[in-house]
Amino acid sequence: MGRETIVMILRYLFLFICLRQVLAIKYCWRIDDCTCGTDEGQIDLHKLGKKDGTARFPNIPSDVKEFLRFSWNPCYPYSTSDGCKKVEACAVSKSHKSYALSSQDPVKCVFSEEEGRCSLVYEGKSIDWKGTSRKSSLTVSLSCFDRSGMGVVEGIKVHHPASEFSTIKFETIFHSKYACPGKQPTSTSGTTISTVESTNGHSTNTPDNPSGLSLGSILLIIFFSLMVAYIIFGALYNKFARSREGKEVFPHYTFWIELPLLVKEGGAYSFHSVKKLCGRGSDGVYARI
Repeated sequence: MGRETIVMILRYLFLFICLRQVLAIKYCWRIDDCTCGTDEGQIDLHKLGKKDGTARFPNIPSDVKEFLRFSWNPCYPYSTSDGCKKVEACAVSKSHKSYALSSQDPVKCVFSEEEGRCSLVYEGKSIDWKGTSRKSSLTVSLSCFDRSGMGVVEGIKVHHPASEFSTIKFETIFHSKYACPGKQPTSTSGTTISTVESTNGHSTNTPDNPSGLSLGSILLIIFFSLMVAYIIFGALYNKFARSREGKEVFPHYTFWIELPLLVKEGGAYSFHSVKKLCGRGSDGVYARI
């Protein structure tokens, strides 16, 4: 196995790792008001929501000048001193009126093809908007951010209604480890079918639990299985077919001794090759809650 071949393999390995970080999910569907299923596993926010009747995120910033503040607590209802009772999301206007941005309607899990993310959509109650009463909704886009802490919520933005009958749509992005898809439990009652809701207006039938394992888990199982087989059969071949002894029994012993240097060379080359692809882009300014 030549030096150039090893460097090329390491180059593709680094590229694969970067792609795994930037590739988005392909679809999602509703499991319950606090859980969305995706092709990469479940997004479960139950551990995030507070059960003591208060909001996990009580002071979410906003650029909506008509409102003072917003609050959100996934999964469990809460009440505020401003007047919101048993809600999962609330808005307080400049006139100190409170509006429930969630209702008894089921929370939807909607997939955004443009962002490659799953979102929670809450159907709110009517809001007084410039002299008229309008329906409201809150969309919380779930962005996987694998860091410690509960996460951060971007400032609330609003899509102003195009007509007097249009719904006022509030939107934000939630960056958190809790927004990362996890391993789905294997169903014991067989595979069921749910309807995937997408922002393109189409619905697709998708299994609730396609395989029980994410793509990354499957690839890791395959990789380590092949590695174990390589070591065992390589050692047996060197021992009995090539009559090697001691450390020379280990397959490609010289290569593994040189691996640290090869990793350094391959990593340096790969870093420059995929820097643009794996770049974080411009840093946004988020308010930590």
